[in-house]
Amino acid sequence: MEKKCLLIVSVLMLFALTGCSDSHHSAPPETSPPELSDGDVVSFTLLQTTDVHHRASGSGSFLTYSPGDGMDSSDGFDQTQGGYARLTTKIAEARLAAMAQKIPTVLVDSGDFLMGTVYDMTMGDTPAAFYFMEFMNYDAVTFGNHEFDYGPAGLAMILNNARGEDGTGFTVPIVESNMKTDGVAGTD
Repeated sequence: MEKKCLLIVSVLMLFALTGCSDSHHSAPPETSPPELSDGDVVSFTLLQTTDVHHRASGSGSFLTYSPGDGMDSSDGFDQTQGGYARLTTKIAEARLAAMAQKIPTVLVDSGDFLMGTVYDMTMGDTPAAFYFMEFMNYDAVTFGNHEFDYGPAGLAMILNNARGEDGTGFTVPIVESNMKTDGVAGTD
């Protein structure tokens, strides 16, 4: 049984890291901002994710879930939660639809992107959530309560690991308010 659990965890970790590279980004091409006059109306599409809880590969709510038919044993509807591949598809579809109408998009996450699955074991390195948000070119993220589950020092370690030694790893802006820090480098 222990070997089976170890094998499952190893396969999941391999799956998580297989697609995690920064060599290809899926952001739309850069465009210059339009010239605006008084009274002009500006439109944009806001894409927002929240409470992903490190569900990188997605998970069905029942053991009988089959990704092939999109059904589970509950009520005949797909009850799968999370999955970066699913999010990537929906984000790309929304960006393409907006781009076709020449409407810019803004992609944000409102927190609780960490904590909740086996992918939490990647926190000693760069967590899968940070790879995903960097790859998908998020415009900004904020922390939810679960980003603080390991305390200020734990969060500082996670962020330092995500940024990398040279500071070029995770570059998505983190927007916060009402957060008190102690001013000691590396602890919060």
